[in-house]
Amino acid sequence: MKERSEQIIGQSERDNALRDFVSYQAQEAILNPALPESKKDEVLEDAIRTIQRVGERKAAYLAKQSK
Repeated sequence: MKERSEQIIGQSERDNALRDFVSYQAQEAILNPALPESKKDEVLEDAIRTIQRVGERKAAYLAKQSK
C-alpha cells in the first residue's frame, strides 16, 4: 500500500510539473512578438490539451478516493 501511495504522489508531482511547464511555454509563446500567430495558436492548443489530460487524471484519482 505504501508503495502505491508513493507512486501516486510521484505521478501527482510529475503532473504538476508538466502543467507548470506547459503553462510557462504557452505564456512565453503568447508574449513573444516575433512568433507568428499560427505558431502561438498551436502552442496554446497543445498546452490546453495537456492541462486537460492532467486535470482528467487528477479528477479520476479524486473520484476513486471518494468512493
